[in-house]
Amino acid sequence: MNRNLLILGGGRRLELCRRFRDYGYNLFLYEKDKQNPASKLLNIPTFEGKSWNDISIYHDLQKVIDQNNINAILPLDCEAVFRLAINAPNHWNIIGRNKYQATLGYDKKRLKDIFEFDAFVYGYYPWPKSHAKYIRKPRFGSGSIGIEKLENYYEPDCENRSDTLVTQKFLTGKEISIDCYFSKFNSYLINYCARERTRVCGPEVIDSITVEPDSRMMLVINSLNFESNFKGPINFQFMYDENNNPFITEINSRIGGGTVLSIEAGLDLPRYIDDEYFRNISLTPSREKRKIGVRMIRALEGAYFENSI
Repeated sequence: MNRNLLILGGGRRLELCRRFRDYGYNLFLYEKDKQNPASKLLNIPTFEGKSWNDISIYHDLQKVIDQNNINAILPLDCEAVFRLAINAPNHWNIIGRNKYQATLGYDKKRLKDIFEFDAFVYGYYPWPKSHAKYIRKPRFGSGSIGIEKLENYYEPDCENRSDTLVTQKFLTGKEISIDCYFSKFNSYLINYCARERTRVCGPEVIDSITVEPDSRMMLVINSLNFESNFKGPINFQFMYDENNNPFITEINSRIGGGTVLSIEAGLDLPRYIDDEYFRNISLTPSREKRKIGVRMIRALEGAYFENSI
């Protein structure tokens, strides 16, 4: 059968594209910049995309879908996930489509509100404390853009001055990402893999290792799923404080930037997506063991374009 997959926001995700292509997918890219590494180095057909502020983007995407017999769409940035979940036609086969989880990944204030009103998970959110260091994030930010680590002390009313910012406790412990796949049919957690982000550059993890998942983190994920009925691939980010207490810092309602390590360790996302979104086969929770202690070290690779001025 054909596995024609249209990826949005995947022009720089070389290794992830290679994983899907090696599994047997026919890949297509929809990018605002046609000069991207995946098109150049992997020869993936690329269509020049429109801005999400342009209402004609959905008509443009429909044309790409029709002309290339696209079977499914995989958005790889939080805004694309959100926009497609809210506005795309119902007949589009969008991987991980769920309006609620898309909102949690795009709107950090909405995520914070869940923890504020759910006593069971309240203590796992990094609430800023009076007279302590804190960080400030754009409410709708992505890619670590606009995050400020403030050495001055938090004032309880400072967040109320703006509806565009979210504040969190300043954490200094280990950073853990947990990559999950939830069934599109019943929201069962099919499989997951935890990894420590040992070295990052901006938003990108460049050194990481798979670890045993903390049961407290899994409790938070399962509790959120009970309320939200997650679908498809999702990435949860946690950090420890100085007392080894875990706190959730973000949810990415998509495949995370470092998820290729989890795939290498046994989280078989290309197969899960093939079964559920292409073959319409409902999966059951997997007993496949993820390998612990698998390390990923990233190296830079350049793509070169002439006549770019």
